[in-house]
Amino acid sequence: MNINIKKTMKKLKIVLIFLIIMQILTLFIVGLFIKYFEAQQEIVGIVIQIAIAILFIIIDIYFYKQKIYRLNGVLYIKPIECVIEDFIIYFDGKHDGKREYRIAPIIRAKNSNKLYFTYGKYSLSYYKSITSRMNRRLIEKTIVRDDWSKVQIGDPVLMYKKSDIFVETAIIDNNNVKLNNKTIRFSHINNQYDVGIFNKVTFFEGAVDVEVINKK
Repeated sequence: MNINIKKTMKKLKIVLIFLIIMQILTLFIVGLFIKYFEAQQEIVGIVIQIAIAILFIIIDIYFYKQKIYRLNGVLYIKPIECVIEDFIIYFDGKHDGKREYRIAPIIRAKNSNKLYFTYGKYSLSYYKSITSRMNRRLIEKTIVRDDWSKVQIGDPVLMYKKSDIFVETAIIDNNNVKLNNKTIRFSHINNQYDVGIFNKVTFFEGAVDVEVINKK
């Protein structure tokens, strides 16, 4: 069993429990408001509460399926030893008015020397990261381990590959690439590479364990 993957699943279950508690509190508060403003229309309030409860249930099921259940698929996969070759930082839209970025490593398998990359819905990894901003602009984004040590190029990692996937790649310019017809604006850390690295990587569905250095 992959211990660090199991730890990640436990953390996500705690997040799910916290989410459910917050949803219950929200339903309670909504119920109080409905009773205050709709005292003469009790049936309307009940319908609203049921609708909100159904929405929360759908959210919880989606979270469990996408974040926890899918990790079962790599729990017993034999890991492949790799090293980090580069980091890709890419724009992931705006959330609460702020530009959000994600970071994902490009890794090289020690046994085959092949480059691998997983991102977005294909990635089952959940990285802890530090983000530095100035005037709302991204200055630096770094993956850190559970002990807050920085993950760096050349560090050993373990790849849990569920399957290789085909991603249609089209290079637009030095900072934009189209993956499966979706344009991604990105930057990378290792100056030895340029946008052409996306034509060299094998895309995969799976997880990357960055906690290798901390294993006993």
